[in-house]
Amino acid sequence: SPPPELRVYNSLTDSKELFVPMEGRKVTWYTCGPTVYDVCHMGHARAYLTFDILRRIMEDYFRYQVHFVVNVTDIDDKIIKRARCNKLLADYTAKHSSDVARVRADVEAAVEASKAKIDAKLKQLQEPLDAGAPSRAVEERATLLKEQTLKATQAMETQQAVAAACQAASPEAILAAGKDPLAEMLDAQLGHTVTEHGVFDRHARRFERSFLQDMDRLGVRRPDVLTRVSEYVPQVVTFVESIIDKGFAYNSNGSVYFNTSAFRAAGHDYPKLKVGLQGEEASEAEMA
Repeated sequence: SPPPELRVYNSLTDSKELFVPMEGRKVTWYTCGPTVYDVCHMGHARAYLTFDILRRIMEDYFRYQVHFVVNVTDIDDKIIKRARCNKLLADYTAKHSSDVARVRADVEAAVEASKAKIDAKLKQLQEPLDAGAPSRAVEERATLLKEQTLKATQAMETQQAVAAACQAASPEAILAAGKDPLAEMLDAQLGHTVTEHGVFDRHARRFERSFLQDMDRLGVRRPDVLTRVSEYVPQVVTFVESIIDKGFAYNSNGSVYFNTSAFRAAGHDYPKLKVGLQGEEASEAEMA
């Protein structure tokens, strides 16, 4: 019997449309993989289980020949920073872990600076939005406020844990309680000294392996092809340069940003694929 007919929702037309592959029953499917700077969380599990279910339906029920490609982001600011932080913290621990006074002073200073930064951000988010702000902006602000309130609570708990460890005069306990703020402070002071490429590559490979192991445990089918950003840097650079040449991106402080104003001025609708936003302004969070 012929395979069943598949219809998919098209957010551009706000309707279900017949799915027609470019070549017979062959389907090429690319999906973004993880940014491998840390271990997976529930959000990763939810996302990749969802993709796996859809893929299985297409392959096993609709009988499409799916060529499934997943890309791992192994070059990223988060990876670079986390790898630096981990190395600097390890170096600091090896050098100063027996010096209680030094460890205590440094960790207390780092925790205080981190808490002040978090509290300042919380205060900013507590400022009321302009009258008549779009409902999306109001909802996003509420979500951000909840997240920042949680961070403020966690910062307070960290400060209390460090104070308790200081009372016990245990450098190991002090470092364990305040390692994240201390790593942030060390990175701000010494991050520029960590330049060995292997530090970043080893970090990315470790968490890439961890991701694949987690997906195996969840029963997620392995992709047909696993690519990495690090394998396509020249192509990425060329692509970004082409966007700059068209006037839709610009350099600023060592980074390249998409120019949404220029994109609109050229007659394009920036959020056109987002349901319900056609002709409307995107919110601050959506533009970020």
